[in-house]
Amino acid sequence: MTVAVTTYRDAPLLCQCLQSVRRVYPSARLVAIADGWDHPAVREIADRHGAECHYGERLFPLAKGTAMWRRYFALYRQRPTDYLFRIDTDTLFHRPLTNLPQGLCYFGSLQEMEVLDRTQKVPFVQGGCIGFPAETVETIWSSGMLDDQAINEHPHTTWGVGFSRYMPDRGLISVDKMMGYIAYRLGINAVRHEDIYSHWYVNKG
Repeated sequence: MTVAVTTYRDAPLLCQCLQSVRRVYPSARLVAIADGWDHPAVREIADRHGAECHYGERLFPLAKGTAMWRRYFALYRQRPTDYLFRIDTDTLFHRPLTNLPQGLCYFGSLQEMEVLDRTQKVPFVQGGCIGFPAETVETIWSSGMLDDQAINEHPHTTWGVGFSRYMPDRGLISVDKMMGYIAYRLGINAVRHEDIYSHWYVNKG
C-alpha cells in the first residue's frame, strides 16, 4: 500500500504519524509531502522512517482547486500499489486494517454533504484517513474531473455547498468534501470501514 501525508508547519505530528504507520506496516510505501513548507525537518523525519520526501508549492489555498488531489494521485502513480491512503498528520495507525474493500469505491469514516441536485445529503469519506483501491485512483485520474473548471472556480455550487462557515470562506479547500463531490459525480460509492475512526475536530481555544 501507499500512504501519503501532507505536512505544513507540524513536524512533531508528522513524526508521530509516520512512526505509527511504519510500526504497523513496515514495508508500506510512505510519501511525505511538504505543502509549501521547505523546512529541512521534513526530509529528516521522512528519512528516519523510510519515507519519500517531496517538497512542493502550497496547494491548500482555494485558488489551487483540485491541484492537491492531482499531486496525490500523480505521486501514487509513479509507483502504484494495491491501495492509496491519504491521511492527515494527526492520524495514527494502531493495527493493520482488515477486509479492505476492492473495486470501484473509496472508504473510511463516513459523513454527509449537500449537493445542489439532491434533496438528501450524500455520504463522503472524512479526510483524516481516506482509502482508495487502485481501480478507483485510475478511474478518477482518467475521468477528467481533476481538471473540471466548475470544481476549481465555483466551490459554493460544487463541493462547498452548505459549507460556507469554514473552508471556502477562509480561502482554503476541503480535500474530503472535494473528493466526495468528485466521487458522487462519478458514481463511486463511499464505504464505511469499521477499522477506521476519523472525525473533524475544531479547536475552539
